[in-house]
Amino acid sequence: MRGASRAGFSSAPRASVPARTVAPPPEADATPMETVATQTERLSLQDQMKDMSFNEVKVSQNTTTRKLAGALAHVARSRRSVNISALSPANVNTAIKAVAVARDYVKDDGLEIAVSVEFRDETRRSVALKLVNFDRRFENASEHTYNVGKTSKPSTLAGAIAARLRENHQPVLSCVGAGSLARAITAVCVTANYLKKEDKGAVFVVPFFTDEKKVGSEESISILNMQIVQIDV
Repeated sequence: MRGASRAGFSSAPRASVPARTVAPPPEADATPMETVATQTERLSLQDQMKDMSFNEVKVSQNTTTRKLAGALAHVARSRRSVNISALSPANVNTAIKAVAVARDYVKDDGLEIAVSVEFRDETRRSVALKLVNFDRRFENASEHTYNVGKTSKPSTLAGAIAARLRENHQPVLSCVGAGSLARAITAVCVTANYLKKEDKGAVFVVPFFTDEKKVGSEESISILNMQIVQIDV
């Protein structure tokens, strides 16, 4: 993608991002949430998005990724949606990582989860996250992968994401660190605003991990990726 480096992100040369082969950490015991009723049938995506109940999981600086993942997996198995309250970039980083881990936890149950992302209000200072269930697994591969950095411009990245979604692609954003993830999430929120005005449906984030070796080293680093999916609601 020409001009991508000037925007602070780059289009990766690889054609796809492979799923992480490293096993996820053992699932933490999750105490059933009293506010989330267990049911046997999954609510439709429309009903999940319209659900205005106050079911909520709060993320703080003391929240661990593993325990949050266990709680989100419990919600997924109850076939319900839940709001995730994460007000700071660090908390959003923990939340998205937890969703990625929870996806591995519920994989053998034949379940899939993703997160809708949008600005909480017109100030654009915080984001609203909502965990929802799907009846099919996403492939976590894309012909369009963007490496997001701490200096990436969300508005420019949002334009690239929106263009790929309009072409019926599902771009992947690769992030290392809370700073780059914050830029990526802001870009997804801007994208959601663009497409909402065009009545193009809701935008969802499907997070997953990959491990990549450092340049000139045998050591590897964990990359948090987000597949961006647009679905009519």
